[in-house]
Amino acid sequence: MARRVCIFGGSFDPIHLAHIHMAEAAIEQFSLDDVVFMPTGTSYHKGHASASAEDRNAVIRLAIAGRPHMSISTLDQSRGGDTYTADTLAIIRAKHPDEEIYFLLGADSLMHMQSWYRPDMIFASAAIIVVQRPGVNPDECRAHAKELEKQFPAARILFLDSVFEDISSTRIRELAWMYVSTGKKSFLQELSALVTPEAADYIVSRRLYADEDAWTEAEILDDLKEKLSEERYAHTLGVADTAEALAENYGAPAKQARIAGVLHDCGKFLKGDEYIRRAQMADIELSEAELANSALIHAKLGAYYAKERYHIRDEDILSAIRSHTTGHPDMTLLEEIIYVADYIEPNRDEAPNLEVYRKSAYENLGKTVMMIANDVLEHLKRKGSTIDDLTRETWLWYREHYGDPVTEK
Repeated sequence: MARRVCIFGGSFDPIHLAHIHMAEAAIEQFSLDDVVFMPTGTSYHKGHASASAEDRNAVIRLAIAGRPHMSISTLDQSRGGDTYTADTLAIIRAKHPDEEIYFLLGADSLMHMQSWYRPDMIFASAAIIVVQRPGVNPDECRAHAKELEKQFPAARILFLDSVFEDISSTRIRELAWMYVSTGKKSFLQELSALVTPEAADYIVSRRLYADEDAWTEAEILDDLKEKLSEERYAHTLGVADTAEALAENYGAPAKQARIAGVLHDCGKFLKGDEYIRRAQMADIELSEAELANSALIHAKLGAYYAKERYHIRDEDILSAIRSHTTGHPDMTLLEEIIYVADYIEPNRDEAPNLEVYRKSAYENLGKTVMMIANDVLEHLKRKGSTIDDLTRETWLWYREHYGDPVTEK
């Protein structure tokens, strides 16, 4: 009996569990002897992959290790230049004339297959196994398959019975970058649910999808040293150190907290109305209090610059930067850490009750937020400054959850 071999082509950037499950289903349903994962070299469809061919191949080998009916071929990568499915399958057919050759593809690809290079050669070289994909009507897909079989007499189109989860390779790459950038375990947990454990370990240990444009902490600090005053730069280092220590105290990702601390004042290098002009250029919505006191705008501008200049993608970090001056009700742990670290870092010496807060911050963070918000409101009242609604709402929420009833401010 002739061996049945199925070619499974793609960028595999990276291979994920849906790929593995598709191969397993095809092996069972069609009694295949081998599913050959064939990562692309340079595909005329998608261009270059994000990870190198060597790394993509290594992840595939890790993912299929111990699976006896799965293998990998580097045929497309070794050929060089643009590669076409028709040519690949013709080469395989010529080398293995006695084998039954199959080709696995998604229903979305089948719907446009007549526009591929030499579809007649593809159908002459292999039977097609179609995987149903979200967004493609199954009835329409089967009807289209019949039309292709009429148009191309050699065509033999089969369908997998199973339906598979839709896993985004883009999301996997984002999660890998986020974990490497922040050390936040939730990103690694989500990543590990989408690829095999061995693949996840390789991806993060090799930093495969780290954003090449992302700035390191050292690079950020060098840039900030040029922009901020000497006093503001020292404050930045103090907040970063304090945020890192608080994160370790409360079991939060220390690297994530440190980066948020480093960048919390990255927008505080302007003067007067320049804050308003820059915010308007960036389409940042401003409150009445921010328009009245332009220095408040630096928090929102800081989140904007952290994302656009320093390529920070972690929304938790951006939110902590954005809310570190006013706070907001029911803040996340990271937001509370940056809010408090900004107030108690060791270079500060003028605010009241600092030694009390520096102690309580490591005992009850929420209560410390409430006490700091209380002092901020008292300070703004004494100065006759416009009070941002969020500052008052923050104090009210934390007073309700962590403090004793006092007169409403």
